[in-house]
Amino acid sequence: MSQNSNEPRESLAPRVREDQAAAGSRSVATVAQPAGRAQQERRPGGWPVSIQAIELRNEFQRERARKQLILDSIRAHLSEQPSDNTIRSCARRWTDDIRRLADDIIAAHQEADA
Repeated sequence: MSQNSNEPRESLAPRVREDQAAAGSRSVATVAQPAGRAQQERRPGGWPVSIQAIELRNEFQRERARKQLILDSIRAHLSEQPSDNTIRSCARRWTDDIRRLADDIIAAHQEADA
């Protein structure tokens, strides 16, 4: 079914109810539904969230927290160093150790795949 470009198209974007808009509140949105279905009202934060999205967000937050703990530990160790040169050499040792760990893990993955 094609529409003439001069005819208005119905938007599926949430719309604020007229009585709410008149009061100046935008706390309730009306969601347009296909023909034959009633419109639904949803409050902010009331939108459906899938279990997968929640699990993914939780996993991301755990990884971010773990990374932050590690970086804070490295920062504390570097701040204990007495001079600029020892801070730089200590940072180089940290990066060298991390690279060696990465190489070991890569080798283990390649052995497991073979």
